[in-house]
Amino acid sequence: MIGLFRGIQSAGYSPVKPESNHCIAMFHKKVECRDCKAVCKADAIKIGRPGTGISVDSSKCTGCEKCISACSYGAFKRSGMSEKKWCDSIIDSLDNGELFIKCKAVKAKNTKAVNCVGSIHAVHILYWLTKGIKKIVFKFGDCSSCNHSDGVNCLIEQLDSLDNFVSSLDKCFVERCCDEDGIVLSASGFAERSASARLKNQVLGRRDFFKTVGREFAIGMNDITDAFTVKENSAVDFNVKNELSQRVALFRETFSSIKHLIRRDIRFDRKIPLCSLNIDKEKCSGCGICIKLCPTGALKESAGGGFNHNPFYCHGCGVCVKACVKGCISVNEKVSI
Repeated sequence: MIGLFRGIQSAGYSPVKPESNHCIAMFHKKVECRDCKAVCKADAIKIGRPGTGISVDSSKCTGCEKCISACSYGAFKRSGMSEKKWCDSIIDSLDNGELFIKCKAVKAKNTKAVNCVGSIHAVHILYWLTKGIKKIVFKFGDCSSCNHSDGVNCLIEQLDSLDNFVSSLDKCFVERCCDEDGIVLSASGFAERSASARLKNQVLGRRDFFKTVGREFAIGMNDITDAFTVKENSAVDFNVKNELSQRVALFRETFSSIKHLIRRDIRFDRKIPLCSLNIDKEKCSGCGICIKLCPTGALKESAGGGFNHNPFYCHGCGVCVKACVKGCISVNEKVSI
């Protein structure tokens, strides 16, 4: 299988698939986000002019997948696998609440291997914690000698964002311990049982069994097809709204299981897709440019004039802030739930 993957990659296959409709740089010329290019040491990512699309040069891509975590808005995905399915595959066989993850440079048994620990996003970790994982051990080699490089620092940035979000939850804690061999996270207060333990307690009837098998077969065939088709420089459709990225969809599922634990305002963090806006309605001229350019459809025209904002659709990209010529929109540093 590894040989097949390498053969496909050398023939022009990239393990990362770009989705231009979720790249905020496509929506306004003043948006300066280039986080994906900053972490791509191979210079494989190309960002066109607003509206034209983004692409990954498969001849340069090293497969580190750091662009997946670097993009706060979910504009990159693993080819052939949805973000949720990838997260589930990491914990599919666990029943003791402990998860060991290593980069491919580390030789260790009984661990889940990823191309680079820098490809793991804060939302991924939060999802695992809500599925009953109590301990996560990240093992990595010497980043300075790796062609991916800087993966550990990317992971630490995500862990900082995770700490920021968890600070708003009641009786939920994540402790971090670092040593020369890796990083250890110890969590409490999120869930009582592991994901596999819950699956073992589910009893399916014959009809439900065949429905489940059929659904999984269809998903699997779709993933296989997707693995061999990588979107290139596709144009952005500005009329498409409310099509959430896989990152936002995963966060929504995760958030629904822990929203009852929120006791304090959530400090805004660009890596967590949840944002509140300050809107000066007296300055607003009602031009509607912010509504047209909002990538997620978080802004809607109101019946009485002006617009309404939905923080659960907003991920704080700042496109509306850049586009507003009147300067009547700003990002709120706290989100009240």
